Amino acid sequence: MRVPDWESKLYKFIESDISYDWKTMNCALFAGFVVKELTGLNFTQGYLSELNKIPSEIAMFKYLRSLGGVQAIADKHLGVRKPISRAQRGDVVSCELDLGLSLGVCLGPVSAFISHSGKVFIETECCENAWGVD
Repeated sequence: MRVPDWESKLYKFIESDISYDWKTMNCALFAGFVVKELTGLNFTQGYLSELNKIPSEIAMFKYLRSLGGVQAIADKHLGVRKPISRAQRGDVVSCELDLGLSLGVCLGPVSAFISHSGKVFIETECCENAWGVD
């Protein structure tokens, strides 16, 4: 269940000074931190612990693939995917970016992602899948 002030928390997080770092702010962690802000549910801790053991960004991508990829992580923690046309503000979404398939968050007509170039905003209708964050 979303916290009462989830909208302000969402926009405060999106507007914060965050940048890509494969150990502390990759796309899966970005989406996970948003879910934590909106619901209090923290599924990032186990991934952060594992990432601390990984020596390189290439090894991090291999680790994510070993888990089935970022969409499998979203499936595990957020449940059934829904069509992108049903995505609502605060939902997790996926989209192909410079780093490959990435997780982000729907802000309405646009969705926010983290990539090597920083925060990226993509039209939500161009995204592939969505997961409800309830």
